[in-house]
Amino acid sequence: MNENTHDNQNSPPKRYRRARLPRHPAVWWSRMKVKWPFLVWLVALVLAFFFFFFGGRFGTMIGVVDTVSDDYAPLEESRLMAIEVAAGQDVTEGQVLCRFDTALLDAEIAVQRALYVEARDSMDDYHEAILELNMEHGVAVTDAENQLLLETANQSRDQAEYEYLKGQVGKLQQDVDQNTVPFDVALVVARYKALSEGLKRYPALIDAHRNARDQAKARQALFHEWLSARSETEPQTRTALQRKTELHLEAISNQLALLELRREQYTVRARRPGRVSQILKDPGDVVVPAEPVVRVIETNALEIRGFIPESNAHDVMPGSTAYINRRSGRGQVLEATVTVIEPEVLGLPTRVSPIPGQVMRGRRLHLRLKEPTNEFLPGETVQIRLVVPLFSRFFGGSDSDKPTRTENQPGS
Repeated sequence: MNENTHDNQNSPPKRYRRARLPRHPAVWWSRMKVKWPFLVWLVALVLAFFFFFFGGRFGTMIGVVDTVSDDYAPLEESRLMAIEVAAGQDVTEGQVLCRFDTALLDAEIAVQRALYVEARDSMDDYHEAILELNMEHGVAVTDAENQLLLETANQSRDQAEYEYLKGQVGKLQQDVDQNTVPFDVALVVARYKALSEGLKRYPALIDAHRNARDQAKARQALFHEWLSARSETEPQTRTALQRKTELHLEAISNQLALLELRREQYTVRARRPGRVSQILKDPGDVVVPAEPVVRVIETNALEIRGFIPESNAHDVMPGSTAYINRRSGRGQVLEATVTVIEPEVLGLPTRVSPIPGQVMRGRRLHLRLKEPTNEFLPGETVQIRLVVPLFSRFFGGSDSDKPTRTENQPGS
């Protein structure tokens, strides 16, 4: 009993047995609040780790400035005569770059011009043939008449000589019969006998020439009658021949125009402004068609080709914004837009790999600057910073990258 009395004396009163003590914060939280700088650094380390492996290295990539170049070459094989520009020189549109030898082409142009003049000034074949036939008939009639007049004159001359010799031979007939005349008198007698026989043949010969003249006149009359019969169709014939001549002249003119156009191509001119990059031939060289002689590049960059790694190939879409600057970090930062993303995943150039000597695979994309600039050199390697959603790989890309079911797919 004494023990129970002792216990009751040590126990608290009943009003204090159910009283609750106030709760205090946990000790570990108080300790952590004291070490808050450590927590800040820990969070920063986690974020840095995340951005390094999942976001940051894909937002920056390497690209190349597209080189827009024009190679100027002859269209025909020819000898290079002169080069009018030098490497590094700025040229304007239409400026002469080089000249080629046009000697053979000039000779061909001269021949065509001569043919044109001949076709323009000469008579057509039809009228030329008609004129020749008319002249032939006239010449035939004239020749026949001249031959008839000549034979008639010869007959009159021989007849007069015969009459004269006839009187002389009559006086010497007795001596002739006795063969006692001198030699020269004998020649006169022989001439007399020859004239006597020749005069007997003149009528037939004159009749033959007269018939030839009449036949020539008859043929000429028939020809004139034929011409008169064709007088009704002559306008149509003349029109057709005139049209034929015009077409012939037009063909020659077109040939001349073609030759002149070819001749202009022998003087090579710049098609757009730019800067001479290379001179690939020397004066005197024979250059075959399509073999470059001068190369001109554009100085204002407008297109950029970038390379995105395969692991982030679905995170960039056409229309995405990018910022371009030199790889060294110096110079202006220019804004560009992604215009084309090539669909294939290919091996990328070694120089775009973040690890030297390691080949990467990825997609190529084309970017277009807002405005042309001369900030970059053609072919220069540049740095591209794309505005890419860092969490797109976790929450999915755009609907264009998601496969769609079609009727040809199994289970559709």
